Amino acid sequence: MLSILVLFTTLFFALGVVAYPARSTRPQNLIVWNPKITSPKPGDKAWVSNERRNVTWSVDDIPPEKRNDTGKVVLGHWDMDGQNENLNYTHPIARDFPLITGWIECTMPPHVPSGNQYFVVLFGDSGNTSPTFSVINPNSDF
Repeated sequence: MLSILVLFTTLFFALGVVAYPARSTRPQNLIVWNPKITSPKPGDKAWVSNERRNVTWSVDDIPPEKRNDTGKVVLGHWDMDGQNENLNYTHPIARDFPLITGWIECTMPPHVPSGNQYFVVLFGDSGNTSPTFSVINPNSDF
């Protein structure tokens, strides 16, 4: 009787191990891709409120694992002393587009005041910030 119990217990645990294999405890490689934003860039003409422009980035070095990732573009600006960045996360100017395309058309929101400390941030699996650029809003006070 004892040998049947031992056999049954051994078989039960053996099947349990096969059904629920142990997870690997090895570290996994995380792939972070930081594409360079190529537009807007210094020297570009000012972006006018309600105007459509392309935000572009390099995809020359995109890893195969990132070819199906999607992105989001948010508008940001530096505060008056240039120390703190302010990002408009709640109202992205583009979202859910394939990063592999290397560009997305965006519209400058109509409520953005004129200024020269604006930038865009491209989010995929990292946040890449463009150089600063100017915005002109014909309806805002200087």
